[in-house]
Amino acid sequence: GIRNERGNVVGLMPHPEHAVEQLTGPTTDGLPFFTSILTSLVNA
Repeated sequence: GIRNERGNVVGLMPHPEHAVEQLTGPTTDGLPFFTSILTSLVNA
């Protein structure tokens, strides 16, 4: 993650690759992220 100098603002990057199937993550919430990329590439 990142933070500002005072440490009162932080940012974390989620990892959608861990949320594409039940085996690798608690949910499949990350799957739409990857399917939208694939759809965009196919339709380009």
